[in-house]
Amino acid sequence: MVCRLRKLVVGIPALDEGDYIHNVVRGALLHTNQVMVVDDGSEDFTKQIAENAGATVLRHPKTKGYGGALQTIFRQALNIMNPNDILITMDGDGQHNPEDIPKVMYPVQELGADISIGSRFLKGAKTNLEKGRKFGIDAINLTLAKFAQVKVTDSQSGFRAYSHKAVLALSPTVLGMGVSVELLQQAAKTDLIISEVPITILYREGIDRSGISLIHGSSVLGSIIQFTVENGAKWFLLLSFAFFGVAALCTLYALNFFRLTQYLIPNYVVAAIGFTMMGQLFFFTSISLYLQLRLRELMGS
Repeated sequence: MVCRLRKLVVGIPALDEGDYIHNVVRGALLHTNQVMVVDDGSEDFTKQIAENAGATVLRHPKTKGYGGALQTIFRQALNIMNPNDILITMDGDGQHNPEDIPKVMYPVQELGADISIGSRFLKGAKTNLEKGRKFGIDAINLTLAKFAQVKVTDSQSGFRAYSHKAVLALSPTVLGMGVSVELLQQAAKTDLIISEVPITILYREGIDRSGISLIHGSSVLGSIIQFTVENGAKWFLLLSFAFFGVAALCTLYALNFFRLTQYLIPNYVVAAIGFTMMGQLFFFTSISLYLQLRLRELMGS
């Protein structure tokens, strides 16, 4: 499906994506002539390849992170967008299919949505995402639903469409992967309409994503912590229960797997320990904040 529109701007964060960026840019150019790539301090030939493919390239001298690249995309988009225009963000590693661009932008273009998310988990979507990562994303989705009233199936998808109104209202500040959560929190606070559509994302085999997932999770956790700080002690308490629950599920899964195979899965053991520690941290933080609140009330009375 070809949908060439002047009103569409595509922004692509990229870090060392020289093997894939050409096809991503060429695919995006089938739908618009406004494709910009933010080269986030790549050490390969990402910039040159993207330019040769037809993209406008903005380069960071040093790596800022995914959120830093989105900051540049949003800032540049405001300079070239008109009130009826749409911004698409998609990854530069080839795992977002440019053929899905019309599908992702449709709710913004035709249905009045301010943000449209390409979801890996809606009915009709297709993905080979690892179950462990899916479990972590579900935990983040639940946290957003409970604490920010944002109900989505894929809060971590970077394949999104934004209306001009949304680009004006949102201001990404988180430099890492936690920016995905931050933008949804800001959207909730500014009453933007969020929609989702099913997409296909297939991950390349043979790539060890454990380190990437750890960094991703740490950044997302930081955004969640920032949000809970802004919303008081009760959210720390509720979030501590959520962490304890996730830790319990990881423990049960690891023990059941060990019972069946006599093999212990290190990732789930580490996850159980980590979530338990975070639950304890949030629990005692909630108590501390509550005591501080009560002390202030007593001193003021």
